[in-house]
Order: sequence, then structure tokens, then C-alpha cells
Amino acid sequence: MRADSVPHALDSRRGAAFLGICAGTPNAAAPLEICDAHYETAAERGFWYCRKTAGEPFRAGELLGTVEDETGAAVQALYAPFDGVVLYNTHALGAAPGLPLMAYGRPCAEPGGDKLPR
Repeated sequence: MRADSVPHALDSRRGAAFLGICAGTPNAAAPLEICDAHYETAAERGFWYCRKTAGEPFRAGELLGTVEDETGAAVQALYAPFDGVVLYNTHALGAAPGLPLMAYGRPCAEPGGDKLPR
């Protein structure tokens, strides 16, 4: 198994455990209410490489992913504009202008607290 596929395999196993299909510990994380969602699309043709997985928190300024051309040069880089959490990534490697890449959002904060998962 490739190292970059491990998070996806773990999510699949947790999902199967939640459904009772296999033994294991289901993901017991509490759901987050998202108050500010953003949907990113490809600006250039290339290959999408996400750096964060669904449910993973990030901080403002972190690299969330890149679109690279055939030579491996980045033609688009997505940086987090705020602290938040990844909602989903597209699983397609190929990217074309206008096609979805990922969605992320800012969790609603409770008074006096930060709702971002650690």
C-alpha cells in the first residue's frame, strides 16, 4: 500500500466499522457545524495533489493542495485563507479548468472557544 493512501484506507475501515461490516473502532468525532464553506475549482489543466484529507484541520496559510502540469511544476497552489477543516477532496487525479478540487470551511465558534478540531 502506498504511504499516501493510508489515510484513505483508515477512513474506509472506520466507515466499515461504523456500519458493522468489520471489526474496528468507528470514527467517534463529533460533527462540526460549518458557518463559512468554500469550494475550490481548478484554474489550470493538470494533476491534483491534495495535501489534506477530509476532516483534517488546517491553519491559515497552510498549503492545501496543488495542481501540477506534466513536468511536475505547480500551476496552481491552494493556501488556506483561514483556520478551518477540509470537507472533501475530489478523488480524480486529472484536473481541468472549472472542475471541483476540494471544499473546506470554517467551523462555527462557540462563545469563548475555538471549534477547530485538534
